[in-house]
Amino acid sequence: VQRYALAEGKKGSFFDDPPIRYRDIMQEMGYRVDQSVLRHGWVNMFKVIDLAKFLSEISDLLSLRLQRSAHAGWAGSIGIKGNRLKATIVVDGKDGVNVEDTAADNADICVIADDGILTSLVSGDGRVWEWYRQHTLTVEPMFNERVRTLIEALFPVMSCRQGGWW
Repeated sequence: VQRYALAEGKKGSFFDDPPIRYRDIMQEMGYRVDQSVLRHGWVNMFKVIDLAKFLSEISDLLSLRLQRSAHAGWAGSIGIKGNRLKATIVVDGKDGVNVEDTAADNADICVIADDGILTSLVSGDGRVWEWYRQHTLTVEPMFNERVRTLIEALFPVMSCRQGGWW
């Protein structure tokens, strides 16, 4: 990419969010990697002990995110199943969110992954489409664009920036 850009007369190139495996190479090539991008991996130090309690604490935020999304007014349930982490998010038609401490078998949508993936998802470090493609996250009964955007509306990726909440 760099050689092509220089051949086209560009003076440099900018990569918004380079993959982790390329960051060292880019630094060796003289690129300055933004410190907020380097710190992004630190988010994985976060650990959820009780998923239902965590989701209950942020239920107002989940409700607000849903109201501001294309899925406003959606009613249904999302079961979340991990190795140890389990919860069900129940959304009424008025965008109110309640959380149950078990993963309901009759939920409209079931998100299944290991606890590390689920922790990343609920802490704002989730790349749902990539995980699905890599077979590290399963959605039942089916994964489609509507389900993906619903999950991303509830748990958007939150980039870490200098001076942020942490």
